[in-house]
Amino acid sequence: MSYGFTSNGYVVKPLDTILSEAFDLLHSIDPRVSTTKGTWIWENYKTWAVKYHELDMTVAQIVTSMNMLNAKGFSLDSWGSEKGIFRKNSAKATCLVDFTGKAVDTSIPIGTSVKTNSGIGYVTTELGILPSKIAITSTGTGTDTIHTPYSSVEGISWCNTSPNQTGTAYVQGVDFTFANDTITWIGTQPSVNQVFFIGLDQTKTVTTTLAVMASIAGTSSNVSPGQLIVNNTGIPGVSSVTNSYSSIGGTDVENDSSYLKQLQRLTNTQYGYGKIASLVSNLDAVRACKVFQDTGVDIASPTFDWTYSSNWSSTSTWRLYAGGSGSGDKIIGQSFVPSGRFITVHDISLHARKIGMPPALRLKFYTWTTDYPTTTSVTPVSSRVFKPTDVDPDHPQDWQEIIVPCRYGGLDYTRNYMFTIQNDGASGSAANHWEISYTTGSYSAGEMYVNGSLSGANDLAFKSRWGGAGYEVVVAVNPGYENYAWQDQIEKMLLDFERKSYGPICIQSTVQEATNVLINITATVFISTVADWNSIKDKIRGDLATYLLSLGPGENIFFTKVEQLIMGVNGVLKMLSCTIQRNADTPITTTTQADVLIGPLEVAVLDTGTYGPGIDLTQGSWY
Repeated sequence: MSYGFTSNGYVVKPLDTILSEAFDLLHSIDPRVSTTKGTWIWENYKTWAVKYHELDMTVAQIVTSMNMLNAKGFSLDSWGSEKGIFRKNSAKATCLVDFTGKAVDTSIPIGTSVKTNSGIGYVTTELGILPSKIAITSTGTGTDTIHTPYSSVEGISWCNTSPNQTGTAYVQGVDFTFANDTITWIGTQPSVNQVFFIGLDQTKTVTTTLAVMASIAGTSSNVSPGQLIVNNTGIPGVSSVTNSYSSIGGTDVENDSSYLKQLQRLTNTQYGYGKIASLVSNLDAVRACKVFQDTGVDIASPTFDWTYSSNWSSTSTWRLYAGGSGSGDKIIGQSFVPSGRFITVHDISLHARKIGMPPALRLKFYTWTTDYPTTTSVTPVSSRVFKPTDVDPDHPQDWQEIIVPCRYGGLDYTRNYMFTIQNDGASGSAANHWEISYTTGSYSAGEMYVNGSLSGANDLAFKSRWGGAGYEVVVAVNPGYENYAWQDQIEKMLLDFERKSYGPICIQSTVQEATNVLINITATVFISTVADWNSIKDKIRGDLATYLLSLGPGENIFFTKVEQLIMGVNGVLKMLSCTIQRNADTPITTTTQADVLIGPLEVAVLDTGTYGPGIDLTQGSWY
């Protein structure tokens, strides 16, 4: 038999064979030498053979790891580091916890600690309060419900159109009744979209639901419903805590099998959609992503250089600062209409200078079907920062072009767009501010706004750079990651790999977060007489939550898959009345068994109270 390097790989020579060959070589030199077991010669050669065998096995491991498919652990990490793809770290689980206590405006700070009886700890990631009053926007339908995150209100003391009760009062028992967090109007009621206020009975309790994150990463911190019951911080006024649903997202360090699959999708010379998806999916913030092509044309508008001209304003500046005498902090906006049918914004540049050391500039990018209404009414589609340290280091106080990345794709020439510039924080002094140039030349395809109001015939002096043919990267983000915080990281990584590749697929990438589609699933489940309902219910909820988490952007929910997961739990004998609801749409039932369609820029997410409980299971009764 052949050993060492062979056509089938590296074959380790057995210890007995090593020892036998050594004795044969010794006897060929002097046949009189005794190699009987236990003699000095035998012991000496046996020690040498063991070390030779250990070295041979080490060589075999090294040679085997030269093939990525056979690499394990550290060796597989070495393969990944060469490709710039690293094993995913463990992730912390997240959960929703109900805090219950007297309705006396008890504050629940970020970082408040809760835990299980066994010591598994979680901390809040958002500020909460057990309120003494709640604002409600009337539906005008005869009933109004207390909104998330508040629930389980035991009683209310007053109802008025103003929080200080100087407005129109509504009398309980005359104008309305209150039960189960619902106001049922029986007399005079607020009009549609009118905001009114209810004062809670401060002798009774209210519940607020807050997001919490595990203190320690990994699957060991995952919890089932009802396990988080200890108010570890000991906040006075909080009488109890509990989690109604299981935690999600707690994962261990990526195993070799999963890591190898990611590496197999990559090459160092081909920059395709599969490689992009793999690069992005390996980031801790991303649980899934989808990549597809987007096309556009090159164009720039408006067109001028940065030399002052006669139609620029006499001051040629607009100050942005917080505090100081005069104007205070301002939001300056510029609307525009793109040219061509579809274009992609690469960046926006301004003519500006900094005075002193102002805060960073925050650029927000908006889109509407009509002209710009107000920056507070619409969520931006992109938000980026230009730091004062990013100016030309050789001329830090001079007028210059400052370039703020935008990178937004798929613009439609039938729509209006706007970017706004404002301080990303307070400077505290008029001596520290930005000056932004504007012109009185009146760019015909857009208008300038200051704090949401038109600024005459003025326009910001700006240039917008459009990218050419590009691709969209749509990501589903793991819980606990702030919006936009991961965008720059993804774009810098993609740009770095694009430069290293021989065949970039295009010159423009757009990275955006998928829109969450909230999913609610209900079913009546019949179980065997020896089965435990709570255990089965938790198992079904966990399997369905895992299934939804496994779906990436644009992946539909299969009705039959949901049924299969429910019926596949041990102890389930029958199921009736299964429904799947997308947002507030009409629920899909077993009559049609239609799939839930998810758009290319959407991702399915389990609801947590906006339209329903997420997963609601009822135990069926046998006749």
